[in-house]
Amino acid sequence: MAAAATIFIVTALPAATGDNIADAVLGQIDFSHNGLNNPGAASLFTPGPLAIDVNALNQHLYVVDAQNHRVLGWNDSAAFVSGQNANLEIGQPDFQTTLCNSGTAIGDLAGLGPDSLCGPGGVTVDAAGNLFVADSSNNRVLEYNQPFAQAKSVGFVANLVFGQGSAGTNFVASVCSDSGPGHPAPSASGMCQPIGVRIDAAGNLYVADASNNRVLEFNQPLAASNPATGAGDVVADLVVGQGTAGNNFTAHVCVTASAQPASATGMCNPLAVTTDASGDLFVGDDGDFRVLEFNQPLAAFNAATGVGDVVADRVFGQGSSATNFTAHRCFDGVGTDPAPSADGICDSNALAIDAGGDLLVTDIINSRVLEYLNPLAAAGGVPGTPGHPGDVTADAVFGQGNNFATTTCGAGTGSGIALSGAVLCLPNGVAINGFGDVFIADTSNSRVLRFNNPVSSPPTANTVLGQLDMFHNGANGSTAAALEVPQGLALDGSLGRQRLYVADSGNNRVLGWTDGASFVNGDPADIVIGQPDANSVACNEGVAPADLNGLGADIYAVPKTSRWTRKDISTCQTRATIACSSMTIPSPGPRSLASARIGYSVKAARSRPPDVTSARRLSAPRRYAVPKASPPTRREICSFPIRPTTACSNSICRSRRQISQPAPATRLRIAFSDKPEISPQEYATAESTRSAPTPYAVPADSPPTDREISTSPM
Repeated sequence: MAAAATIFIVTALPAATGDNIADAVLGQIDFSHNGLNNPGAASLFTPGPLAIDVNALNQHLYVVDAQNHRVLGWNDSAAFVSGQNANLEIGQPDFQTTLCNSGTAIGDLAGLGPDSLCGPGGVTVDAAGNLFVADSSNNRVLEYNQPFAQAKSVGFVANLVFGQGSAGTNFVASVCSDSGPGHPAPSASGMCQPIGVRIDAAGNLYVADASNNRVLEFNQPLAASNPATGAGDVVADLVVGQGTAGNNFTAHVCVTASAQPASATGMCNPLAVTTDASGDLFVGDDGDFRVLEFNQPLAAFNAATGVGDVVADRVFGQGSSATNFTAHRCFDGVGTDPAPSADGICDSNALAIDAGGDLLVTDIINSRVLEYLNPLAAAGGVPGTPGHPGDVTADAVFGQGNNFATTTCGAGTGSGIALSGAVLCLPNGVAINGFGDVFIADTSNSRVLRFNNPVSSPPTANTVLGQLDMFHNGANGSTAAALEVPQGLALDGSLGRQRLYVADSGNNRVLGWTDGASFVNGDPADIVIGQPDANSVACNEGVAPADLNGLGADIYAVPKTSRWTRKDISTCQTRATIACSSMTIPSPGPRSLASARIGYSVKAARSRPPDVTSARRLSAPRRYAVPKASPPTRREICSFPIRPTTACSNSICRSRRQISQPAPATRLRIAFSDKPEISPQEYATAESTRSAPTPYAVPADSPPTDREISTSPM
């Protein structure tokens, strides 16, 4: 089986030209681009972590636009209007390019270099305005000198690289240091899939080295070199999460299973880090469903106050007690799991702290963001009762109508909740500016929301980026000129007009152009069939009076004979098999299953059926059918014949980014290469040239890629 690369374009081949070279293109601005829904400076596709330069006059906003492999920057976080274009872009040569590792700088290796990104994770800004980006899929962290001080909007080049050796200048390496097959061991100068990054007030850098289950700290890496203090280099000086010593840089134990129980000195798959004004460290320990707090780990040791060590002093998300470090329960209400509450979380992917010490935590699986009022306040609070500072009980919630017990994915299929500024679906980023405004990356709705100094209950957003308004959520902000996985064409030659119709299946619509013979590159369609406007994309969004839950004569659902896309996984009754259920394809059996999707990047599966939810929290879901021809999603995980009972490898539970078949089996990835194992830069080259895809084996504990799809045997 081969996986074909999807190009989101429609080309015209007028017979008059006498050749087989296309003369014009729809869905893209030109022949050199192929981004989903014609991306630009105002578009977002599953945005993630956020950062705000609070020391700048205009408090610049940075947004990780992960699936477009870039970071976008807006000059003024407090003054932008809905749908505004970004002022700068990092990681791509222009606003329309979206491929992984598309660098063009001299010296780049197959697109990998100081100007490229691939699956970026976290982002942070220091007091001088220097930007740090976790280039996760390239296993490195990049530092850019004051992007907003440079007189340009694209073409930024990193100044320093962390995680690829001690020199800080090897921009063409992307080695994963995790002791995997053929990989070097973790070290103070090597990392694997870093996600969260944070610069504290003193200029020290923290990196959540997710695949190594640890947080690395670098003493003032931008200062003058000082071997005595460890400042001025890219070699880590402290490690958190691997024991009490703080200097075991080769260990990478995940503490969550019975063999390695959760503790105050261990972690598993940390995804987020932040610090407060006093230097206290907070870590989103995602694999243990909690947030850990460390009292000033860089201060002089004081046993009485708990400062100056790498032993956590508080835990959030595991009940109202701040010291229950051995618990690791997912509070999502699925199966035997406890229900969501003000004291329990399930997925801590992003953190932020304001000047007053209030903590914000994204609980992505529960589609909410929790706020804790100054949890380190000396008063001690009222544990278990919201509304009091000084404890680990959340005091406010974004995205759930101020209800701590609900987990509705706002605007998700079957949720019954319309899209608005008060709902969230799988939020994966949060930040606060100096004015108290809260910014949330509403990831599954492909937008960033700004809540102006929120005091209302429930909080309601005032402004949106990535979409035209609060009522749309298409990937990359769909327009009449955009296409996502076009499937079929028809020409209507009646009346001599040569009208062109395109089945834009990914956007659940048909677009029509009045003249199919004379359009120019990027022309917008003249009519839209199946959606109420050119910006709506969800399945069954009819608005006619007789419609039933959006289903009616004015909608267009993807034909059941078409290939499946990430937006097709829904409860649309036109589908042959409903991927959000436990249905299976009876023949020819398990080999017809392409995967067990864990779903939280699958846009239309946002109602979170129990099977999908179980898969997300690493338990054993019943299999459900996805045809072999289905394109993979970012978080698609292989499974043959069904997912293992627990997503563990070598007796160590892996994170959702690392799920694999039980060792010693390896996964097979469909990638654009015929090599047994390839590097990200080789992959990028093969992808850009559309080489013939063939399967190749990858280590059982490696993270999945955008194009990974399960298969066994081929």
